[in-house]
Amino acid sequence: MTLHRLAREGFVAIRSIARYGVIPAEARDLGCAPGHLDAARLVQHIAVASAFPRHLRVACGRRRWFGGRWSPAEVLAATWQLSDPLGRAWIEDRTGHHGAAADGTLRRHWADSLGALRDEGTFAARSRPSRAALAEDLALQGLAQIYRSATADRPAWQTIEVVADACHRLPILFEYPGAIAGLLYRPMLRDAWTGAGEAARTWLRDHR
Repeated sequence: MTLHRLAREGFVAIRSIARYGVIPAEARDLGCAPGHLDAARLVQHIAVASAFPRHLRVACGRRRWFGGRWSPAEVLAATWQLSDPLGRAWIEDRTGHHGAAADGTLRRHWADSLGALRDEGTFAARSRPSRAALAEDLALQGLAQIYRSATADRPAWQTIEVVADACHRLPILFEYPGAIAGLLYRPMLRDAWTGAGEAARTWLRDHR
């Protein structure tokens, strides 16, 4: 499932970039500089692309998929189409997918998602209806912090790595109905906690 892969692999890619920079082979594939010269710009694009399907799901009331309004393929295509060239190259590299024109409503949701990444308080802790909502909000908080850190004059690479490590194991179950997702989220959240390093656990504890 390419949309699921896009959402999950964003954190894995960001953690690697924060730790090592853009490796030469990936830099050639994406058309950017190796190391950390273009790393912050790439991390920004990955964070935006990874946040959009999650933000859209929340905007659709956390219903299965996107409330039946858009298919996963349509959301993935819109993510590609609305991304900048570097973001498109990363999506193609990870999913082999090219996009198509996005409708006006998806464009508005994209603008809302980008605005939320820039606003520190958008996904702050609050009463949540389920464990699924907790995991989604933690991931969105993480992407927002990563995005803001990557746009700083001097990106905080250690912080970006810790946040990506904390979030990359969080469950993503777009395709499951609420009752089934509720059963699956408990062990997956437990695995995310036990698999995280000490700094990542501290971040999860502070943001839940």
